[in-house]
Amino acid sequence: MNKLATQSDQSSCRDINGLFAQTLFRYLELSAPEGSIERVLRLGGETRSLAELSDATKWSTYAQYRRLLEAASEVLGGPDSLSLVGKHIHDSIQFPEISEHLFAFQTPADVYAALPVLIESTAPILEVRTESTAVNECRISVRFKDGYEPFSEHCAFIMGVLAAMPRLSGYGDAEVFHESCQCDGAPYCQARMRWEVADSDAVRASLAELAARVSQARLEELHHTVAQLVSGDTLETVLTQVMAAAGRAVPSLSYILAVTPSAWARRWLCIEGIDAPECARILELLDSSLKVATHMCVTEVVSDRNHYGHLVAVRPQGGSFEPLERSILESYARLAASALDSEASISEVRQQATTAQALLTLSSSLADLSSTAEMILRLAHAVTSVVDCDRVAIWVTERDGPAAKMSASYGYDDAFCAELSRFELPPASVNLNSEVFRHDLSASDFVLTLGLVAAGAVAVLSFPIVYDSEMYGWITVDVTDHPERLDDNGDISERLRGLAGQAAIAVRNARLLDEIRHQALHDSLTGLPNRTLVLDRMDQTLARARREHFEVAALFIDLDGFKDINDTLGHGVGDKLLKAVAARFAGTLRESDTVARLGGDEFVVVAEGISLAAGPELVAERLLDVLAEPFHLDDDSEKSVSISASIGIAVGLRGSAEELLRDADIALYAAKEAGKNR
Repeated sequence: MNKLATQSDQSSCRDINGLFAQTLFRYLELSAPEGSIERVLRLGGETRSLAELSDATKWSTYAQYRRLLEAASEVLGGPDSLSLVGKHIHDSIQFPEISEHLFAFQTPADVYAALPVLIESTAPILEVRTESTAVNECRISVRFKDGYEPFSEHCAFIMGVLAAMPRLSGYGDAEVFHESCQCDGAPYCQARMRWEVADSDAVRASLAELAARVSQARLEELHHTVAQLVSGDTLETVLTQVMAAAGRAVPSLSYILAVTPSAWARRWLCIEGIDAPECARILELLDSSLKVATHMCVTEVVSDRNHYGHLVAVRPQGGSFEPLERSILESYARLAASALDSEASISEVRQQATTAQALLTLSSSLADLSSTAEMILRLAHAVTSVVDCDRVAIWVTERDGPAAKMSASYGYDDAFCAELSRFELPPASVNLNSEVFRHDLSASDFVLTLGLVAAGAVAVLSFPIVYDSEMYGWITVDVTDHPERLDDNGDISERLRGLAGQAAIAVRNARLLDEIRHQALHDSLTGLPNRTLVLDRMDQTLARARREHFEVAALFIDLDGFKDINDTLGHGVGDKLLKAVAARFAGTLRESDTVARLGGDEFVVVAEGISLAAGPELVAERLLDVLAEPFHLDDDSEKSVSISASIGIAVGLRGSAEELLRDADIALYAAKEAGKNR
């Protein structure tokens, strides 16, 4: 699997979390005059959509954030108005996990103590300190880090945010005493927060109302997340949505989702807000099982089915994660694991469907009448649709023995294919009659295995092609990465059995077809081409001769006195003689020439090109010469048979093979009339 997505790698693009912009636009929507949102967007020079700006998983630069607050100040009537906006953050937080996290603290003092982590994780350009000064009072210091200029609109907004925090513990707003401001040259914007000690019954009622709101928000968030996951078109989409939901639930500076969807897949990364070197460093820590720093929260993406990887949240140095936040991230990690489980199940079903379809297609394809060579080539191309492999080689046994040679391949380069064709299998040490043979890659006595390993194989399987206890050959598959892909499990064994069964039937049928075709086009006694085949070859030769301008000759041969041999020595001897004559003729001619038996004691030779350089008469004389030596047709070397022949020659282009053969037949009778053996 490849890297899913790498979001913004520049920290300067992640100055302020979208939670702040969300608070602003929620306030404008509910409490400002109609059209205020459009005015703020226009004055702030924003090109982003309102939906994008209101998404707490998005981030803004310092400049974008400042322009928005300054525009809001102008629209709402001055910087002080932004204090009301800040107080609205309590109502605008739409992520129940944040509210629930803060709601877990029983007093405003607890909430304020937790603020540095929350604010610095959502606004990493800010530094926040808190100090308890009394039972119902604390001092909070906030400053822009070096390189970022403070501005009054931000101060007013943050003071409003701080004033509203006690609401999360069931209290009313805190009273704010703004003691110093960074805009005036002070090192921090410093304020004292004082809250009234509330009546316990009122607090309980307020907390109950808050709990109900949080529960409702959590239910809505769950519905929203599940709906997104169900509607996700791809695993990439689903996991990206899971990480976005985790980012909304636990605001953090950076996230890494690192999962391996299957045992043989590559690690799959989705990165948010972290550069590649830092991501690699964190992943190295995870791979080595070293302990990570407290500002990182590592949760396992694991299910009952598989351990897929990790979801990592990263906050600035010195930050930390509360137990509830870790629990929330674990929930989203389990959700990611569920998505991966679903994808794995779907992949299995798809694989089964693909296998069934591939076997059906292969069966239909192999059902077409084709030669053994064509069928084996089709089979080689179909194997990768049934078995998750990179390369395929198919060996087919010879008709007259158990040895086999490579007949077709897929995925190998031409040079290695030539190397494979030199291997003759199987060696005596390997039992390929077993159902599936897993090659030992360290074995030194199996030349094929050594060759495949040298060519990059990391796992190799072979399985036989057997039909009715007869072995027709075997198929070898290999992978060049992730050897687990060929692990011997029930599923792959079933696929291999189905494939081997199809192949065995196909090879058997193709061989039967080859035999039928051979019988239809060859003489059953001598194995030479018959009249039908030689006329077809002669027509093809004539066609080429017209295009390429070379000579063609037909030599019609009739054995002299063959009837007497049959009558005196018997038809058995006559048949042996015909086979011996055919063998001598075939051994005399060039590969480009064709010798055929027309029937009885009649043969024909088609010669072309270089064979006729010295004239067709020389070809005929060679044929007569090979007949001059007596034939020994049995073990008794003293018994021999002598035979001669008459040959008629027709040279030149004709309109058809029949015409050329007719003219050669006419010349044959002239040779007979002239005294035979000529």
